[in-house]
Amino acid sequence: MAVLGGLLTRAAGAQKREAGKTAIIGCIIAVNVMLSALSWILPDFWFVFMPFIAGACLVNSAMVLSLLGFWAVRRTRAALSKRRSETGIEKAKRHVPGLDVRGIAFVVPCYNESQQEIEDTLHSLLAQEDMERHRRVFVVCCDGRVKARGAEKETSRILTENIFAPSSGRSVVYVHTTYLRAYRTWLGDWIDIEFQCGMYHGVPYILLIKAANRGKRDTLILVRSLLHKYNLRADPRSTRYSAEFFESFARASAEISIFDYDYLVGTDADTTFAPECSRRLMATLEEDSNIAGVAGIVRVRFRAGSTGFWTLYQHAEYLRGQVLRRLHQSEVTRQVTCLPGACQMFRVRESTCGDQIMALFGRHPKDDDGLFSVVRAFGGEDRNHVALLFTLFPKDTTRICVRAHSYTDPPMSWKVFLSQRRRWSLSTQTNNLITIFGRGQNHWERICSIIDIVIWLIPVFIFITLAQVIRAFVHHSNLPLLLGLSSLIVLPWLWTIASVFWVPNDGKERWRYVVGLVLLLFCASGINLVVTAYTIWNMTDYSWGKTRALEKGEEDAATPAPLPTAATGPDTVDCLPTLSHDRRQATDSDHDSALRHDIDSDKASSKFEQSSARDSAHEQSQPRS
Repeated sequence: MAVLGGLLTRAAGAQKREAGKTAIIGCIIAVNVMLSALSWILPDFWFVFMPFIAGACLVNSAMVLSLLGFWAVRRTRAALSKRRSETGIEKAKRHVPGLDVRGIAFVVPCYNESQQEIEDTLHSLLAQEDMERHRRVFVVCCDGRVKARGAEKETSRILTENIFAPSSGRSVVYVHTTYLRAYRTWLGDWIDIEFQCGMYHGVPYILLIKAANRGKRDTLILVRSLLHKYNLRADPRSTRYSAEFFESFARASAEISIFDYDYLVGTDADTTFAPECSRRLMATLEEDSNIAGVAGIVRVRFRAGSTGFWTLYQHAEYLRGQVLRRLHQSEVTRQVTCLPGACQMFRVRESTCGDQIMALFGRHPKDDDGLFSVVRAFGGEDRNHVALLFTLFPKDTTRICVRAHSYTDPPMSWKVFLSQRRRWSLSTQTNNLITIFGRGQNHWERICSIIDIVIWLIPVFIFITLAQVIRAFVHHSNLPLLLGLSSLIVLPWLWTIASVFWVPNDGKERWRYVVGLVLLLFCASGINLVVTAYTIWNMTDYSWGKTRALEKGEEDAATPAPLPTAATGPDTVDCLPTLSHDRRQATDSDHDSALRHDIDSDKASSKFEQSSARDSAHEQSQPRS
C-alpha cells in the first residue's frame, strides 16, 4: 500500500507540474497575441507599447551612467587620498591583501569529463601565481561512475587509474579508502565514497568518488559542508557524514597543515584558469570582510579551428553580460546575483557553507511539489546559492573581478546550445522570483528581476515591436521620440564597444570580440526568441539534455529520475537541519555500520602511515562498485 501511495503521489505531482506548465504557456500565448494584435491595429500609436521594451533599455542606460559616476567618484577619492598621503596628513598603514597565509581548497567537481579536460584544469590550477605560500589542496569530487559517450572508461577510473595513479609518476598516493554509507545525500539516502589522498605534482589533493550520481548540487553540498564542519571541529554525529569518513578527511587536512579552510575556489573540470586568476580573486575578496564571494570573468576558449559562428557569438555574449550587468552589481549594488561555478571564490563560513543555507540550497523537492520547487532544485546551482545567501544574510556582498579570467569550451552545436540555455533560462527566472519576493534583496535588483521576467514572458511581442520601431524609423514617424529611444539603445552599446579596449587581452582577442558583437547585434533577437520558446515548451524537462552526453545504455542507470523517492526512516531525520548550530544527536548505530576498506599504496608517505594505522588494522576485502 505504501508503494502504491507513493506512485499515486508522484503521478499527482507530475500532473500538477504539467498543469502549471500548460497554464504558463496559455498565459504567455494570450498576452503575446493580445499585445501584438494591438500593436498592428494601432500602428500610429506604436510608442504606447514602448515601456515594454524601453524598460530594459532604460535600466541598461542607468547602469552605464551609474558606473561612469562611480568611476569618477572613485578616481577623485583616489587622487585626494594620494595628495593627503604625500603631504603627510594620512600616514596610516594599510593592510595589504593576500600577505597572510590562507588555507585554500580548490574544488573541482567532475562527472563524465575526459582525462585531457581534467588534466588541463588541474595544470592550470598548479600554475596559479603566488599560491605557493598558502596552504592549498585540490579537492576533486567525482559524481558517480559514468562514462562519457565515446570514452573508453568511466571518469572515476580515469581519476584513480590514470591521473592520480602512482604509476603515472605525477602522483603519490598516501591513503586509498572506501567508506560504506559515508555520506547522506540531498535525497536522504546514504552512499559510499571512495576516498584517496596524496600529492599531485607536489600539491596535496583529496579525491572523493561518490558511488552513485546525485547531481552537481549534491556534490557542492558534500564539499562545502565538509569544509565548514571541519573548521567548526563538529561532532560527526551532527553532520551528514559517517564518523570514519569525517575523521579521515580531518586527518588528511591536518597532515598538510590546513587547520582552517579560509577560502574555497570553485571551478569546473572543463575550465582552465589564467595564471593570475586566483591571486586576483583573493585580492578582491580581502578588500572587505563582508564580501562572501567573488567571481571572475568566464571567457570562451578558442581552440584550433574553433573560430566559427557559435564560438564568436558566445564569446561576445559571455563578455557583454559580464562587463555591464554583473559589473554594475559588483560596483554599485554589491550584489552579484550569479557567481559562475566555472570561476568563483568563497569564504568558508556560516553564510556560504553553514547548515542554514545548505538546508535551503539542498532541499530536494517532494513528489507532489509544484513547478517552481522542482525547477529551482534541478536548475542552475550557482545563481540559486547566491539568491539564498542574500535572503538569509543580507549584509553579505558579492563582487566580480574583471581581471581574473577563466576559459571554458562553449556548446558547438545548436542542440547543445539550446539544452544549456534552457537550464540557464529556467534558473534565471526562478531565482528572479526569489530576488523579487525574498527579504534582504537590493531594491534595484528587484526592479531588474521584474523587467527580466516581463521580457521573458513576451518575446514574440517584443520581436514585433522592434519591427514596428524599424518601420517608424524608415517613415520618420515621431522623430523626437525615436531619437530619445535610440539614445537608450545606443548608450549600452557604446559601453559594450568601449569594453573592447579593456576586457580582451590582446589584438586577436579584440577582433574576435568585435566580430562576435556584430553577430550578436544582428542575431541575438531571433536566437533569444527561439531559446525562450524552446525553454517554455520544455519547462518540465529537468535533465541536462545534450550538454553532458553519456555512453548509450548508461543514461538511465547513471542519471537519477527527476523526482526520485527520498529515503525514509531514522536515517533521514537530520537530512535538512534548519538551524546553523543544531546539534541533534544521531544514534551511534547510524554510523557504526559505516565500514571502510583501506588500501595503502606501496609509495605511501611515512607521515600518513601512523595516522592510518588503525584503518589498516581493520582492512578487509571490498570489491569496487
